[in-house]
Amino acid sequence: MKKRLLLIYLLLATKMLSLQAQEKCYTAIRRAKIEADKPELKALFEQKEQVLQQFLAEKPYAKRNNTVIPVVVHVLYKLEEENISDEQIRSQIKVLNEDFGFTNKNKLDDSHAFYKYCAAAGIEFKLANIDPSGNPTSGITRTKTTKDFWNEEEFEDVKFSDYGGVNNWDPSSYLNIWVANLDTSSDILGFAILPDELSKNPEHDGLVIRHEALGNVGTAGKNGYGSANLGRTATHEIGHWLNLKHIWGDAVCGNDLVADTEPADSSNSDCPKFPHHPKNSCGSSENGEMFMNYMDYTSDDCMSMFTIGQIERMKAALSLYRSKILTSKGYVSATITENELPNYVEIYPNPSKGTINLHITNEAGLNAFISLVDIFGKTVKTFGTTTNKMSLNCEELPNGVYFIQLQNAEFNTSLKLILNRE
Repeated sequence: MKKRLLLIYLLLATKMLSLQAQEKCYTAIRRAKIEADKPELKALFEQKEQVLQQFLAEKPYAKRNNTVIPVVVHVLYKLEEENISDEQIRSQIKVLNEDFGFTNKNKLDDSHAFYKYCAAAGIEFKLANIDPSGNPTSGITRTKTTKDFWNEEEFEDVKFSDYGGVNNWDPSSYLNIWVANLDTSSDILGFAILPDELSKNPEHDGLVIRHEALGNVGTAGKNGYGSANLGRTATHEIGHWLNLKHIWGDAVCGNDLVADTEPADSSNSDCPKFPHHPKNSCGSSENGEMFMNYMDYTSDDCMSMFTIGQIERMKAALSLYRSKILTSKGYVSATITENELPNYVEIYPNPSKGTINLHITNEAGLNAFISLVDIFGKTVKTFGTTTNKMSLNCEELPNGVYFIQLQNAEFNTSLKLILNRE
């Protein structure tokens, strides 16, 4: 009898380890640990959910205009491969705006059974151009660390300078994303902090994503993470950051608290064929489970939609928990319009670490007055007039977005310039 019980225990343990190894997102695991350690917080979160449900029923958020969320990306690296490029980061922002704007190339065809549940979220993401001190910024910080990698027990350390990471920017005004070298022995791609924790643990707020799962260029998809090569990890984790649960409710036939997502018995992986698990044990329709939803575990090329119900829940979370970000000063629309340079004017490199080369190949570009202005239109430096070849020194200026202006009798043009010293 004891041998039989031991065998059953070993089989269950093996099953548990197998399921744990398939976890791509650490959000629910982290939350379960917090609620187990502090039951009083679990009770508080349940009370907040009741308030949110009432808020959803009244829909006071429904007519809100498009929301812009300023993003700061904190890159932590030891090796140069981990110090991902600005291009990789910008590719992630583009993916987010496509996914939340329902302009993604792989969105469902209007003939698909689930198309009627799809919509644009009315949320736009911009790299911050103003830091918490009011100075211009590129929206990217870079921190060299001595850590080889971050394992599960150290995930939260990424967010603290005292532990080799970097502190977050004011989480009521910015979406903080930490990009780090997470332990490659784990399947975890990233995790987020749910918004009902913001008032209790503001220093933890934001997303953590392994560098191989950010954006769709550079290191995206490398080191065995090929199914996470299109930037959908951040889309998924921001869903959590805005109060969405996994579509299976993190339990067998669990409740994701959204009415228009099909019931799912568990997570899905890879890219199933539609319909998947029609009329399952949880009560799904003949259309089966919504495996293409961003809040499942399918591969990046399979994910393609949020539902209207999920979008309503995200908007409610913005109003109840993250309302200050709606008036954040972290992103200010540029007051200067960027123009195309004449083909006889070259300015490089861009982004620059502080020294910009200016090359003029036609007399029409000579004797143009040169000025550098910030995103508010304020002139921060002048350089006299153009000659054939010049070097413009901006090393004393802080990182951020600027516009270099050239003006003479022939033309008046502006070019966006990014200063970013790694």
